Amino acid sequence: MVTHTDNMNTLPDLSAETSHDIVEIYINQMSQQINQDQRKPLARDLNEFFPLVHAAIFSKQKTEGIADDKVVMFVEEDPPEKLDTETITFEIHSRTPGLYSKGSTGAPGHKEVRAHIRSIVDHPEHIGEKLVTMGKMYDNYIKFRVYARTNKQARKRALWFSKLMDSYNWYFKAKGFLVIEEGMGNRDRTKIDGLDITSYPLIYYVRSEDTAHLSSQELKEISLNVNVTSEETD
Repeated sequence: MVTHTDNMNTLPDLSAETSHDIVEIYINQMSQQINQDQRKPLARDLNEFFPLVHAAIFSKQKTEGIADDKVVMFVEEDPPEKLDTETITFEIHSRTPGLYSKGSTGAPGHKEVRAHIRSIVDHPEHIGEKLVTMGKMYDNYIKFRVYARTNKQARKRALWFSKLMDSYNWYFKAKGFLVIEEGMGNRDRTKIDGLDITSYPLIYYVRSEDTAHLSSQELKEISLNVNVTSEETD
């Protein structure tokens, strides 16, 4: 997703106006630029992604008519303490600031190393104020691991999960997540409660965004505090 990073390179001259005026000018300028840009829906916080995967797994099994004592479990613990049924675990494999494009397709990407303004709207509670949303994109690689008691079960369930993630891609996209399968790794063997268990890892790329909401008044107070601190240290 292309961000508004390019629009943030030119900051107002702090020596030209009072801190309150600077914030007002900055917000007005950025608001005009953002409103002119027809953006795609914002990505979501990564913590909101895992319940969506859980919901997709539950929905798929309900459609298939799987008995309650046979449903696939979806947990964060890896490996699970008990394996009464097949289990899928998840963890963050890696997480880095998101890359965005500043040029033509195929050009090298640039990391979004700091949060930038995503939207500016009228404050819903304070008349005359603006509500500013700051956002920072992240490129996440999520490792899912499918556990089962036999090699055959683990292989079939891993392929089932891969197919499920593909068929629910529209669902994740509608919820604000770009999800791309990176591939399946080699099988592994481990012991749980004395049983030999097979597992397969599957890696997925997930684009997410951390956001924060600040009122224009908060921005003015931040600007004022920064100026006061700067004067005290001079």
